[in-house]
Formats: sequence, structure tokens, C-alpha cells
Amino acid sequence: MSVATLVIVVGAAAGIGIGAYAIGHAVDKPAEQLGAVLSEPAQAATATAESNLSPAVAAAAAYGADHGTYSGMTTSSLRSYDRAIASSVSVRQASAGAYCLESTVAGVTVSIRGPNGAFVERRC
Repeated sequence: MSVATLVIVVGAAAGIGIGAYAIGHAVDKPAEQLGAVLSEPAQAATATAESNLSPAVAAAAAYGADHGTYSGMTTSSLRSYDRAIASSVSVRQASAGAYCLESTVAGVTVSIRGPNGAFVERRC
């Protein structure tokens, strides 16, 4: 066997090996994409619940400033400050110095403990 023939055979074998490797890993891509697509509705629900809570947090701040306490704060009283607060928003707890609001969208619940809390994906 000549050197040129050996180089051609080795090159062809390497090309076949690289091609098989690339095809094998290309099969994994649809599975990865499917996982991303399946997680998007939950991410969208979380984002929607958070955006629903934002005006409620502002209304809670106004309620606290007006009353000097969060005690007695209800979902209805927050809507008196902002009628656009989503129907998924509710006041779950309200005491003199703190409150907890939550919003559930498509089975995902996001809550915030105020006045200085952060959005978390769980119930109050």
C-alpha cells in the first residue's frame, strides 16, 4: 500500500468518524429544545404573577402610608388605590408592620412579603 492510499483511507475513516459523532449529537438537540419549550409556560406564568403583584405592592405602600399600619389591609382596600390590580392577587397576611401578597397564574404561585421583600415562587 502506498503512502498516498494510506492517507486517503485514514482521511476517509476520520471523516466518517467525525460525521457519525456530529450526527449522534445532533439527535440530542431536539430533546434539549423540547425541554426549553416545556419550561416556557411556567416561566411565563411566573413573570405574569410577578407583574400582577407590582401594582399591589405600590398600593400596599400607599395603604401603609395612609393608615400607619398594614393591619386591616385587604384585597378590596388595595383595589381602592388601584382598580387595575389583577383578580389573581390577594392579601394573605397583614399585620402592623408587614404583609404578604400572592398571585397565582396557571398553577404557579408567586408571593412577596412586604414592605421590603422580594418575589418568591411559593405561597405566603
